[in-house]
Amino acid sequence: MYLVLSHAAAFGALFVASLFDLDYGEVPDSVLVSGVFASVVFAAAQSLSATDGMSVLSLLASPGSVSMSAVIGDPLVISVVAGLLCFVYGWSAYLAGVWGGADALALAVIGFGATVPLGGSMVVHVVGLCASLLLAVVVYTSLFALWKAVGTPGVYRDVLRSLRERRWWCVAGAGLGAGALPLVSGWRGVVLGILMATWVPLYSLLQSVQEKALSREVPVGDLEGGEVVEAPGTDSRIRGISKQEIGELESDTVHVKSGVRLLPAFPVAVAITDLTSIGIYAAGLVFYLR
Repeated sequence: MYLVLSHAAAFGALFVASLFDLDYGEVPDSVLVSGVFASVVFAAAQSLSATDGMSVLSLLASPGSVSMSAVIGDPLVISVVAGLLCFVYGWSAYLAGVWGGADALALAVIGFGATVPLGGSMVVHVVGLCASLLLAVVVYTSLFALWKAVGTPGVYRDVLRSLRERRWWCVAGAGLGAGALPLVSGWRGVVLGILMATWVPLYSLLQSVQEKALSREVPVGDLEGGEVVEAPGTDSRIRGISKQEIGELESDTVHVKSGVRLLPAFPVAVAITDLTSIGIYAAGLVFYLR
C-alpha cells in the first residue's frame, strides 16, 4: 500500500510541476521537493511495515543481525540510493547546460518515488521505467517540434535544405532501416527500421526548430531578468539571468532561448510504467525482454 502511495506522490508532484512549466515556464522548487519528501516518507513506512522484521528501519529499531539481501531489497534503501543517483545525473546535466534545474529535480523525484516496483522483478521494473522515460521524452519532443514548426515560417524550407546537405546520411539511414526488416523479426524489426530511417530528418527538424522557433535576438535593454540567454560572460547552465548579470553584459544584443519544456514527459513516464508494459516492449528492442 505504501509503495502505491509513494508512486502516487511522485506522479502528483510531477503532474503539478508540469502544469506550472506549461503555464508559466517556471516551477516552484517546493512542488518537486515535496514530492521527494513524501516519496521518502512512504518508502520508510513500507520499510517499517515489513512482516519479516528484516527491513533496515526495523533492525535499527530492534538491534539484530542484518543481511546484505535485506539491505539491498529494502524499499527505503532503494528509494534513497536511486534518488541520489538520479539527482547527481540530473544536476550534472543541468551544470552541462543540457537540462533546466526543474528537469534535474524532476528526475530525482522519479528516483525517490517510482523506482521501487509495485510487484515483480526490480531489474525489469527499472529497465521499463528508463525506457518509458526515454520514449516519453522522444515522443513529446518530436510532437513539440512539429507543433513549433507549423507556426514558424521558414522551418520546413530550412529542414529541406538541411536534408539536401545530408542526403548521403539520409540514404544510409534508409538503407539501415530497410536492412533491419529481414534481420530483426516481428514488430521489433518494423520499429527499429522506422527509427533508423527517420533519425536524420528528425535531427534536422529539431535543429531548425531550435534555431528559428526557440531562439530570438533581443536588445539587452529589453531584458527584465529571468530570461535564459546566450551571450559572452554567461555560463552554460539553463537558468534565468539576474538583473545584476544584465548590467554586466558587454554586448548590445543577446539570444534569448526558450527550449523544450520537458516536464510533462516525466509524469507520463511514471504512468506508462505503472499501468502498462510499453516500457518493457520498448526495452525489448535492445534487450529482448518480455
